[in-house]
Amino acid sequence: MFAKIIEKVEGYIENRFELIKLEAQEQLNTFIFNTIKVLFLVMIAATVLLLINIALAMYINQLFESRFIGFFFMAGFYAIIFIFVYIYKDSKIINNLITFNPKNATKP
Repeated sequence: MFAKIIEKVEGYIENRFELIKLEAQEQLNTFIFNTIKVLFLVMIAATVLLLINIALAMYINQLFESRFIGFFFMAGFYAIIFIFVYIYKDSKIINNLITFNPKNATKP
């Protein structure tokens, strides 16, 4: 009688362990899939931003009839943004921009 109870408890423990392993594997697979999806979207966004910046720089070049001034303007623009963020990196506004959470956006 006790042998059957021990067998059932051992079977339960083995099944529970397998279930935990499968759940952990499922969570890992979900995490990996979401990470790859986000990286793909970031790569697309970065490419679009790069092409827009090149087009804007070339447009500025045409306005000033220069081959390089547009690229210098764009580099200066991003240098100013970098300096602003670096100076105010501990500011609450910058931290809120970096850690934006849409779930908290509607809360007062």
